Amino acid sequence: MRIHFDNGKTLDIEPYGDTFSQRWYNEVKSQKDNLWEKHRLYNLNDEWTIDKIFSAIREQLHVVWVWDPHFNWEMKDDMNFMHVYFENMIGIDKIVSEERSEYYELAPQKVKDAICELNVLVHRLESLKKTRLVCTFRPHNRYMLKTNRFNFRQVPGNVCINYCQVGKPPYDVYHDDDHHISEENISPQVTWSADFNITWDVGRDWDPDYRPKAAQWCKENNIEMKSWGLITVGYTTTEAKEIYGAKKIEKISF
Repeated sequence: MRIHFDNGKTLDIEPYGDTFSQRWYNEVKSQKDNLWEKHRLYNLNDEWTIDKIFSAIREQLHVVWVWDPHFNWEMKDDMNFMHVYFENMIGIDKIVSEERSEYYELAPQKVKDAICELNVLVHRLESLKKTRLVCTFRPHNRYMLKTNRFNFRQVPGNVCINYCQVGKPPYDVYHDDDHHISEENISPQVTWSADFNITWDVGRDWDPDYRPKAAQWCKENNIEMKSWGLITVGYTTTEAKEIYGAKKIEKISF
């Protein structure tokens, strides 16, 4: 499986041989022509600065406001606060369907695109010190997870299924120290799709103090430590520096 970037660089992915990893691989194969967010590359180019991200967030919120003058918004230097706008506009994930909020469904396509781009931009803020890429597909199929091999023992080059639900998994609430998210938007990962990410960072579980501290936080906040981590399904031997300068994914080939 090969990812082709707009700067002419490529990256090869080898899936693991277990049943679930092969299912994911075949799902990507069937969805390869449905690439959606092609520009979710983080720290793989010099295009995005903090100022540019905040300017782009302001632009997306303005697009919504032009359509809905009753939409009250303000800019804050707080990614958790800004993500709440996205959560409220797109609605609670129903898991069993892709149905979104009435607000989102009634919006014209330009506004829908702005709402979705707001989410991507908030993730850009979260990823200023992380090197990774996220590959998504639309329309896509979502399946209920029947494996529980979540962990944060990733090493650079690992390929993992992406969180494909609206909301935040509990571990992100912990990592982000998020005091703005509503309880109904804390949503452990229970589904999977062709969507995937590649990380060039080291997972948190390699720190022996990480999981005991996370478990204590869950206990104090009455949150179940469910789906705590990522599910690794493959790897690439390509280093981030080898594709640096890429701004978007052009295509996936097999």
